[in-house]
Amino acid sequence: ILSKELGYESKVEETKKRIEYLLSKPSHRIIVAEIDEQVIGFITFEKYELVYYKTGVNITGLVVKEDYRKKGVGKSLLACAEEYAKDNKL
Repeated sequence: ILSKELGYESKVEETKKRIEYLLSKPSHRIIVAEIDEQVIGFITFEKYELVYYKTGVNITGLVVKEDYRKKGVGKSLLACAEEYAKDNKL
């Protein structure tokens, strides 16, 4: 589980439940980066609304497996999240 690379210990079943819960909420999204069917990174983000400014996106998690860092994976994940936000007028 990549969250270990962020210092968060989590069991697989607990993580699956959290992912299912977050994906059930229309305001949350998860994008993964894969190589050869192996997840090497992910970004999680959610829509938020403010009284004093327009709707935005809050990045709640971003991690790339250590072996793939400094290779543009994180930038690609951020770009995908930004594209999603633009396409959905967030």
